[in-house]
Amino acid sequence: MGLDLGFLEILVILVVALLVVGPDKLPEYARQFGKMMRDLRRMTRNFTGEVTKSLDMEDDFDDLKNTAKEIKGSLDSESLKIKNALDAEADEIAKTIDDEIRGVKERMDDETAQIADMLEKDSLEFNAATLEIKDSLKQGAQEVSSTLNEGTEKLNEFLKTDAPAIVDTVKKPLETPARNIDAPDDKTITPAEKSDTEGAE
Repeated sequence: MGLDLGFLEILVILVVALLVVGPDKLPEYARQFGKMMRDLRRMTRNFTGEVTKSLDMEDDFDDLKNTAKEIKGSLDSESLKIKNALDAEADEIAKTIDDEIRGVKERMDDETAQIADMLEKDSLEFNAATLEIKDSLKQGAQEVSSTLNEGTEKLNEFLKTDAPAIVDTVKKPLETPARNIDAPDDKTITPAEKSDTEGAE
């Protein structure tokens, strides 16, 4: 924005100034007027430059705001994409972990059931073996008891029947008086007679 004056406007101003100040002071006022015009033009240029600069800065600021909005929108979009990707990945990892935990639990349940079956089977076998051993011991004890009873009965019968004869046999030599060694026997058996006796037998 400038201050543009034509030749006619300048002429009118000079005539008015000549009439107002007179011909003597006109050169001095003309110099002052020229200086004022120069100052006015400089001020106008400075003002115009500042306004233009301000307008350019506003345009730059608007551009910066638009760029910032675009960057923010892009960042928001990327952040949303990353968040969605992370959420999907987290869901996938959680699902995988749940599947692994479920699989481990099922395997542990199966192994626990197998161990319980094995323990129950071993317990049944142990009980059967225990009963068998118990029956065997009971049968052995009965056989031993029966054998002892038979032996006792035989011993009692022996004592009742044969023991008195044995006692008499033992007591008889004890009751026979001792023979004098120096006294001759009633009948002396010669070797020939002994041979005949053995032959006869």
